[in-house]
Amino acid sequence: MGGLGSGERLNKKTTVEECLKLDMASLWRGRVIQPQSISVGELVWTNSTTGERILTLPYCLQATTDKTVLHLITKMRPGGSDGPFIEAIPLSSTAPHFGGVRWWFVCPLVVKGVACHRRVRTLYLPPRALYSGCRACFDLTYESAQTHDQRVYRLMKDPAALVQAIKSENPYEKLRGLQAYGKIFGFG
Repeated sequence: MGGLGSGERLNKKTTVEECLKLDMASLWRGRVIQPQSISVGELVWTNSTTGERILTLPYCLQATTDKTVLHLITKMRPGGSDGPFIEAIPLSSTAPHFGGVRWWFVCPLVVKGVACHRRVRTLYLPPRALYSGCRACFDLTYESAQTHDQRVYRLMKDPAALVQAIKSENPYEKLRGLQAYGKIFGFG
């Protein structure tokens, strides 16, 4: 009880940082969305550190008066068979109070037999997933939420408890004290 690493989860959730991200703002900036038109092109995902291409997918955006759909064309079909597969992602728009138009993805996933249909700005494609979906459907979390240790942060706020933890004979308490000390002074 309370041993080293006892606060860490062995089966961590997938994080948004591990996923490929399809962001509505970047589609809008790239002028992919053109009302009342059909546009085709490629969406490119790159490694932000190295600039290396991770994935390139052809798309077709079909915008009509009654519906707008983004079709992503992949080479993987559900079930592992070869051949092109088209993932249809509906889009919707809202009119902000200050004018203009705001575009949203409508999550296309069905979880436990229930269609999601959430309006979201970002869709994610986790490792080994075949479809894009919202953060809620994939039960994604953030890296920072999994690495946050409340005990260390309590020590950072209480200098007397920090000194006591560092001087402690208990190696686990001493370790937490040193972790807090490192975070305060930029070592960890």
